Amino acid sequence: MKETILEEMRKFEHDDDRRYQLLLRYLRIVNAENKQRGFFKKLKRKWWGRMKKS
Repeated sequence: MKETILEEMRKFEHDDDRRYQLLLRYLRIVNAENKQRGFFKKLKRKWWGRMKKS
């Protein structure tokens, strides 16, 4: 999905508002993925911390 957004963005000129909107959509997706990845890392640390203590 991210690649398709970037391909669509490249079709528009630099001054076009649609290009800016697509860029913001792409950045929101990337930000959401990074937050989710951080959540799973924290969960994994908690899980392995409990397993090592037992």
